[in-house]
Amino acid sequence: MNTGNRTLNADILDSLFNIYLPDVGDVVSRRKITELCLVSKEWRDAAILNSRLWSRLKLEIRTKSQPFSSKKALAWIERSGGYPKTVEVAILCCGKESDDRCPSDSCSASNLGLVEFMLHVPSLHHLSIEFKSAQCFKNLCASMKHQSELASLSPARSLDSPLFPVTTLALKIVQFSIEDHKSAARDGFMFDTLPPVSNLRLELPTSKDLGHTRNRQETAIVPSKLFSPRILQSLTRLSLRSDLFLDQIAQLLEGCSNIEDLSLSYFLQTCFGQPYRQSTDKEIKLPKVRVLRLKHIAEETMDVLGILRVHDISRFELSCGKISSRTENPEVLRPTLLKTFIQSQASTLRSLRIHNLTIDEPVLQAVLPASLQALEHLVLDRVGFKVDVFQHWIDTPPTEEEGGKWFPNLKTLELHDLDTDYNMGTLFSFLRARRPYRVESGQDGQDVTFLGPPDSIKRLVLTFRLPSLKWGERQAHSEEVMEAVRILERGGVVVELGSKYLKR
Repeated sequence: MNTGNRTLNADILDSLFNIYLPDVGDVVSRRKITELCLVSKEWRDAAILNSRLWSRLKLEIRTKSQPFSSKKALAWIERSGGYPKTVEVAILCCGKESDDRCPSDSCSASNLGLVEFMLHVPSLHHLSIEFKSAQCFKNLCASMKHQSELASLSPARSLDSPLFPVTTLALKIVQFSIEDHKSAARDGFMFDTLPPVSNLRLELPTSKDLGHTRNRQETAIVPSKLFSPRILQSLTRLSLRSDLFLDQIAQLLEGCSNIEDLSLSYFLQTCFGQPYRQSTDKEIKLPKVRVLRLKHIAEETMDVLGILRVHDISRFELSCGKISSRTENPEVLRPTLLKTFIQSQASTLRSLRIHNLTIDEPVLQAVLPASLQALEHLVLDRVGFKVDVFQHWIDTPPTEEEGGKWFPNLKTLELHDLDTDYNMGTLFSFLRARRPYRVESGQDGQDVTFLGPPDSIKRLVLTFRLPSLKWGERQAHSEEVMEAVRILERGGVVVELGSKYLKR
C-alpha cells in the first residue's frame, strides 16, 4: 500500500491484517485472506509472511464423496511455517438417521481428501474433531491405515497411533450409537487408543442431544467404557463438557490419577422441566490437581464440591448459571459447601476467579474469607453486588491470627462487566486503606505523600458492561475517579480503566 512516494512497512500491514482478521480458518476468513493477497504485490508478500493467517483451518465434511482438495489444504496450512497450527474438522455424516449405523463405505470420515490431508498434515498444536459417533472415529483411523498401505507409507500413520503429530486434542461426540456400545462390549472400550496427548478436551452428548433417538436407553453413556486406562493415565489436563450425573463423572475420572488441570462444564439434566437433584456416595480423588475450573454450576450441581478430593489447589475458577445470559446473576443458595471447599484450599490458593454470581453476605464470607493469605490474583467477573464487598473489608479487618490484613499478597485485582453506574468510591477507599497517603497543595499542583511501604497490589483492571443492543455514547469517568487513578499510578499501580458507554 503506497502513501505518497512511500510504502507502508510490512510490520504495519501485519498488524492491520491481525486487526482485520482476529479469527482465521473458516471459509469466510480464507476468502478474505485471498482478497488481501489480490490487492497488490506488497500486500500479498506481507500476508504470506504473516504466519498466523495461515495457521488455522476449519473443515466441514458432510459426505464421503464431497470434493475436497487435500493438496490445497496442506499448501495453506504449511505457509504458517513454525507457527503453532490448529485444525478443526466437523464430520457430519449428513443424510443419515441419528441412530443409524455408520459403515465405512458411506461414512463421511472415510472421505478420501480428508484421509489424504490427515496422512500428510504437519505437526499440529491442536486438533479438534466433531464426530457423529465413536464409529466415525474408527472409520477415519481405518481409512488412514488403508491409505497408508496403498501409498507404502512407512511407518503408517493413523489418528489412533503414537505417531500422529499433535499436542492437544478435542473430541466432540454428537451421540453414541448402538454399534458403539456393541464395539465397546466386544473390544472393551469405545476408544481404545488415541494420539499420545496429555491434554484432552471432551464434549459428550447431553440428554437433550439424545432425546430424539429411538433407542435412548440402549445408546446411553457408560463412562467406564469410554476410554482405556492407559489413555486416562496419560492425561495431565482434561476439559469435560457434559450433563453426566455425579456418579458417572466419578466413574470417568476414576482412572485420571495424573490430572493436574481439570475443567468441568456442567449442564443440568431435567425431568419434566425440573432439574434432577445430584447426589452420590462416590468420591473423586485427584491428588495431583492444582488447577480447577467449574462452569455452569447451579444449586443442584454444587454437590460436586462435596465429592471432589483435591489438595493444594493454586487456581480455582467458579462460573455459575447460563453463560449465554447477560441479565442472569444466579444466586448460589448453599454457601456452606462453597465455604468449606474454599477454606480447605486457603493455604495454597493463589488465583481465584468468580463469574456470574450474586454476592450477598453469606456468599461473600464463603467465597472470599479472610484466610486467603496466599491469594495473588482475584477476578470478579459479571458479579452482582448485594453487599459492598470493599466497604465490608474496610469495616472488618482480619484478626491478627488471620494475618491482620485482607489478602496481604494480592498482586492483581480485576473487576469485569461492571454496571456503568457502579460506585467506585469504596474500591478506592479500600486501596487507600492498604497504603495510606496524604494530598497537599503544592506549586505544581497537588503533592501526594505516601505514608506506608508499597502495597502488594500492582495491577488494577476495571471494565464495564456494554449496552445489549448498541454501544451508544461513550461516558467520561468523573474527575474524582481519574484523580484516584493518577494517585494509584504514582504509587506504582498499573491501572487499566475500561470505557463506559450509555445506550442511545
